[in-house]
Amino acid sequence: MSSDCALSACNLPTGTASPDKSLPAEAVIQTKAAQTVEAMGVLLSTPATAAAPAATPAAPSAAAPTAGAAPTAAPAPTLPPVPTSVPPTAAPTPIPIPCDRARFVSETIPDGTLFAPGTTFTKTWTLLNTGSCVWNTSYRLVFTTGDGMGAPAGGTTLPSSVAPNGTITVGVTLTVPLDVRSYQGNFMLQNASGARFGIGDNADKAFWVNVVVGSTATPTTLAVTSTTLAVSPTSYNGACGGGIKFSFNGTITANRAGTVQYHFISSDGGSNPVQTLVFTGAGSMPVSTDWTLSASYTGWQQIYIDSPNHQAMAQAGFTLSCH
Repeated sequence: MSSDCALSACNLPTGTASPDKSLPAEAVIQTKAAQTVEAMGVLLSTPATAAAPAATPAAPSAAAPTAGAAPTAAPAPTLPPVPTSVPPTAAPTPIPIPCDRARFVSETIPDGTLFAPGTTFTKTWTLLNTGSCVWNTSYRLVFTTGDGMGAPAGGTTLPSSVAPNGTITVGVTLTVPLDVRSYQGNFMLQNASGARFGIGDNADKAFWVNVVVGSTATPTTLAVTSTTLAVSPTSYNGACGGGIKFSFNGTITANRAGTVQYHFISSDGGSNPVQTLVFTGAGSMPVSTDWTLSASYTGWQQIYIDSPNHQAMAQAGFTLSCH
């Protein structure tokens, strides 16, 4: 047997099949194609290598801080504002009221009044008791300094007692000297113990009389020398329905021709418009005002001279009781 037969009898596959020369060429081509298809089938039927398992994703980690950057602190919680404690205001310490103290209200014989030499006149002052003690009839009006003009050496006793917040008119009779010039005498009050007091916050200011003695009785300077004031009715007790009218009538006296300006002031702090009087010579002129009230009240009206004197003068009071 030839070597070719021995190999085919063993039926072992060979690495490369030799073409069968006994087959026609077309058959040989078909045989090769079939072998190629068979080989591909073998390859397709071979199991593929198992794919590597998918990598398990790593757990997310916090981002590393940027080098050099400071960590950001969490914002502090906002607290409500704490109310500021306001200490209580201490009550003011009351200022004690002096026992004896006065306030000037009005006067007669204004400063600069002209008198003929040797003339006798009476000067009066209306004063308000602003102290805490009653002025009784042991109190006196006394001359202190200046020109006495015949003032009594021992003073003049008060005509009546005056309670705190009450008013009184005190006066003294004087006689001007014969010499032609200006004169001023200063006066104060004196209590039962002999202590003197006057006007002002500290009760240490005197009030005074100032006159001019001339060779004739013809004044060169205009002045209001006196005023009067009365009220009607002085009191009323009854129904006040449409209001009760109080009528005030008075006079203003000037020492020579000239223009006088005045207005009325009242106990409730009110005041009337300024009015004008034209004097053609020495004498008196009438003045008046009304005040209507519909509720119980005790009060007064007063004449205030704006020019030339600048002073409060005559006052008239009343009482109204409504029911």
